Amino acid sequence: PYIPVRFGRAYAERIPGAQLLELPDAGHWPWLDRPDLIDRTLSFFSAREADLDSPA
Repeated sequence: PYIPVRFGRAYAERIPGAQLLELPDAGHWPWLDRPDLIDRTLSFFSAREADLDSPA
């Protein structure tokens, strides 16, 4: 890989609220390698953001 996963892990540990998602069997084009995971991931984060934006 161009950027080792350990760098992503290090960033995620140091950025408050950050989340790192490692996609198994996905390369540099994960939307082509694992469209199933990309779809679920985007749906999850979109729903979570929508919940954060809605009035309490």
